[in-house]
Amino acid sequence: MEKRAVVQVLVVVIVGVLSWVEGRQYGLVCRVKDPSVVSGCNVFKDCLYELYPVEVAQNSMDIFGGHNRLFSLYGGPSSCGYFGKLIATPKGQQTLIETIKKQLLKSGFRGFEIQCDAVMAEVSQSIYASFLDLLRTQLGGGYIIAVSLKHIQLEQCLVNTLNSAVDLVIMPMDCTRDCNIQQLTNVQNAIAHGLDRQKIVLEVVVPSVLRCPLNTGASNLFTFIQKAGHEVLVQDLFGASLQLDRDDVTNVCGSGRFPLLRLLNFQLNGGSAVGGGSGMMTNGMGGGSGMMGGNGMMGGSGMMGNGVGSGSGSGGCSFTGFVRDTRDCSRFYSCNNGQ
Repeated sequence: MEKRAVVQVLVVVIVGVLSWVEGRQYGLVCRVKDPSVVSGCNVFKDCLYELYPVEVAQNSMDIFGGHNRLFSLYGGPSSCGYFGKLIATPKGQQTLIETIKKQLLKSGFRGFEIQCDAVMAEVSQSIYASFLDLLRTQLGGGYIIAVSLKHIQLEQCLVNTLNSAVDLVIMPMDCTRDCNIQQLTNVQNAIAHGLDRQKIVLEVVVPSVLRCPLNTGASNLFTFIQKAGHEVLVQDLFGASLQLDRDDVTNVCGSGRFPLLRLLNFQLNGGSAVGGGSGMMTNGMGGGSGMMGGNGMMGGSGMMGNGVGSGSGSGGCSFTGFVRDTRDCSRFYSCNNGQ
């Protein structure tokens, strides 16, 4: 009798793993520019990658959980100009690659993001592509390489390199001016030029200062987040990115802590519950007791409880706690909820 019970449990477990592997999973990349803002928040459990400024890696600052940390290199006009001058010569390329390798080894981070595209770096796309090719060759396949493309018409040489040498291509969907007007021509053009759509991360850019309530007016962030998640699913992209320290960290607007992150995660899961709880979508997206209601996603006993979820209560590893290796999607290399 006991043996039969054990066999039944094993069958259930195996079926659970297979269904998770076969289902399409969308990645959530969580950017943090000021770690002190989210200090002590149990907010990273649903993040496939955590993206920090390089200073965090350099200073060995305390990182709040998570196994898949990336650091960002460069960014502003002056630093992008410096980056461009470095990669314009073979010697400069080699110097930068050695610096990146040392930082990866010292910090233990999983990979990094280059925030300057070829236009920002003021170099040709062929030079930019040659640097990325050399970078991948010398790093091997063990690290994640991400690049941000903000305003660039892709040439074929760079498309080929992005498809072969880069894991994540981060492209913006900006809500800093008017959240109601969005055209993803940059993403659509990149795909039309042959960029692998499942490398594209849609960066959801929200204002640095939030206006309450979050679901009204020209800055209707809830509608914007829903639209972003919808685009990821419709375009079948890799996933989406959000800057956590721009979210409502302390529940100023009354929708719970990190409402934008929770809504984006909800959208990436197809608008269906992934963590149990009660009444995730009881009466639809805008219903009184649905996602924003008392027992819904933003409520007290919904998917994320009051604020952010705490994962498995026992600290054990559930199957939804595993995250995929983006360079080999048949493997799972870490568990967010246990050892």
